[in-house]
Order: sequence, then C-alpha cells, then structure tokens
Amino acid sequence: MNPDWVAGLAEVFGSVAKAVALVTFMSFVGERLVELLQPVVKPLTRWLQSLAGKALGAEDGWITMLFALLVQGLVVAATGANAFAPFVARPWTGVVLTILAGAGGSNFWHDIWPKRE
Repeated sequence: MNPDWVAGLAEVFGSVAKAVALVTFMSFVGERLVELLQPVVKPLTRWLQSLAGKALGAEDGWITMLFALLVQGLVVAATGANAFAPFVARPWTGVVLTILAGAGGSNFWHDIWPKRE
C-alpha cells in the first residue's frame, strides 16, 4: 500500500470526523438555546403561526422551525464555525451549510444514521 494514499485517506476521514463533531456540538448548543428561549418567545411564535397559517397556509411548527434556524445562525455567527471549510472553497457557503446542518438539532443524527427496518 502506498503510504501517501493512506495518509490522504486518513486526512479526509479526519476532516469528516471534525465536521461531524462540530455540527453535532452546534446542534446541541442551538437546540438547548431554543429550549431555553421557548417559554419567552412561544406567544410570539403562536401569533406569527396563526398569521402565517391564515395568509400562507403554513403548517404548524413552521415558525418554530424558522426560529430554530435563526438561533442556530446566531450560534454559528458568534463562534465563526465552518464545518465545511475543508470541502468548500467559499467560506460563506461553508457557514450556510453549517447553519443548515446544525439547525436540525437532535434530528441531525437521525438524518445521517441508517434506519433499521
């Protein structure tokens, strides 16, 4: 086996592991902040949901999902996290992907882990 090939493969796996660990941590922090702020913003999200539901036909939970995305965006912006830096050339693309991946909260692992049938 060529040692350069093995070193390259180890570097790729290391980068992927770091990205997954960072997104997992960001998901945890973002989800905890959403849960912490939920009692404060729940009346506002209910009101916005009733407006959005009437005007746009939006499903229940849509506004809460946007709130979670906003909180995750603030967490990533505050930390400057970019889990996709080794994979994407443009920094803002990696930041946006980090926000989207982390906004899933605890569902992040359920999305990437194979389901048992």
